Amino acid sequence: MMLPKFFIVFLIKGLIVLMLSLILYRVWVIVADFPPVSIGVVDGSLKPCPRTPNCVSTTETRIGFKAPPIPFKSHPDSLNRRLLGWIDARFNGELETADSTYIHAAFRVPILGTYDDLELLIDRKNNVLHVRSLSRNGPFNFGMNRLRIRRIRMAVIRNGW
Repeated sequence: MMLPKFFIVFLIKGLIVLMLSLILYRVWVIVADFPPVSIGVVDGSLKPCPRTPNCVSTTETRIGFKAPPIPFKSHPDSLNRRLLGWIDARFNGELETADSTYIHAAFRVPILGTYDDLELLIDRKNNVLHVRSLSRNGPFNFGMNRLRIRRIRMAVIRNGW
């Protein structure tokens, strides 16, 4: 049985649209691999979140972006070593930068293939850990940044770090 001509044309156009969508998505993922400019520490604090709701930070004051700082009990150097090991083991993160008080790691989001950035700042004076989790692109991340901070908080508190 022969398929109607309009169905064949519709099918071919659909395949072309699908192929173009996949190519554009791949270009978007490649562009998303570049680290954001808004990473780092300024005047002893993590940079503020952008206006898009794909960021959560313990140094933020805006509702929807803020999370409470994480208190810690262990020596800051010990906390730093434990966090580095935990990030690698738990999240399979790619370490971008690390020193005695600041850690920046990137995590590939499995389904989208994009990256999220995680920043950790150890406040030695107040014995609190400041965390900032940010998606590199897209306005939403379906709560992954907040979940990542919650997991870090639970690990620090549960393990008595």
